Amino acid sequence: MTVTADELPALTLDKTSDVSTYDAVGDVITYSYQITNTGNVTLAGDFTVTDDKISVPTASGPLAPGESVTVSATYTIDQDDLD
Repeated sequence: MTVTADELPALTLDKTSDVSTYDAVGDVITYSYQITNTGNVTLAGDFTVTDDKISVPTASGPLAPGESVTVSATYTIDQDDLD
């Protein structure tokens, strides 16, 4: 008898910042993006995160189940953000 495993690939993304507020043009916020393999199979990568404000570097794989990789990017506050 053969029992077939269910392959369940899955990722989660957790975005955090190094500050909780800003108040001036030129303030810089560093965002970190933690990508975690929450599935039950190894994922080859590369992993791409799309953010509507900044360009985020590509995270490389592979990621085994339970493993994470973190990439960071910075954003500089402009006048539109304050208005």
